[in-house]
Amino acid sequence: MKFLKTLGRAVGYLALRLAVFAVPHLSISTTRRLGALLGRMMWALARRRREIADRNLRLAYGSTLTPSQRRQIARKSFENLGMIAVETIKVAHMSEAEVEDATEVTAHDAASVRAVFDQAGGAIFVSAHHGCFDLALRYIATYHRQVVVVYRAARDVRTTELMNSLRRRNGIDMVRTDQAARALLRALRGGGFVALLADQNATDVIVPFFGRPTGTVSGPARLALKTGTPIIVGVCERGATRYRIALGGIITPDKNRPEDEEVLRITSEINAYLEGLIRRHPEQWFWCHNRWRSSPKNPLPEEGPAVPA
Repeated sequence: MKFLKTLGRAVGYLALRLAVFAVPHLSISTTRRLGALLGRMMWALARRRREIADRNLRLAYGSTLTPSQRRQIARKSFENLGMIAVETIKVAHMSEAEVEDATEVTAHDAASVRAVFDQAGGAIFVSAHHGCFDLALRYIATYHRQVVVVYRAARDVRTTELMNSLRRRNGIDMVRTDQAARALLRALRGGGFVALLADQNATDVIVPFFGRPTGTVSGPARLALKTGTPIIVGVCERGATRYRIALGGIITPDKNRPEDEEVLRITSEINAYLEGLIRRHPEQWFWCHNRWRSSPKNPLPEEGPAVPA
């Protein structure tokens, strides 16, 4: 079994190296098609993840979705994961002009981000595994601020370093989780931008998410309180031909309130904003992650069978 896992990681790394060589030469539309194909392959092979995706959709939407609708969203979300994998490579090799041509943001949202910088200096960008996160980072980097992203090392060290090297091409500082605390504080106090993904299973606090009590990471809220830094919640949505930076909202920490209460308030607002953005394009979120694994147990709604293979 150990041999098979080692072999699998080696094959995965070689496939990634091949993609790094080929993808930069492809158009965005071709890159998307390649990613969607990769996602469909994952869908075919990952039965357990299909089951998790269906369960999550039932927890989130209850009886408002039919089994067929859940299956369609789940399949598209696997395609989205494949697109993210190849888009990470593509975005790292795009010029500033190509990024500008491929990305749009409303004047209101752009002005909101600029206002945060003008008033606070640094900011915390909280996002989700939704759409094209790497293009959102490229957009943030256009403000000519230090951008820091926290990462967890993959089991294969070569894969981790290769992915980090791609993001460094975007002007992003990659910081490992066990070395993050000082780096994040230093970046924010220096007027930088910290980007965090806050949509994964956690046991820190229990706050609502899709109408259910949900174990959620409290790190963004605690970091905001410690530094007095505002939080910008947003995602990069994938449109028909372009990408759109969409903001859910901006949260300002209140140091005058009791810390525990404020952590719950901020985290609740983060979840509410992320939920609103995910509901706009549910097929672009990673439903195959066991998001409610550490949450209080809630019975599934009595509706329909699980997603078929």
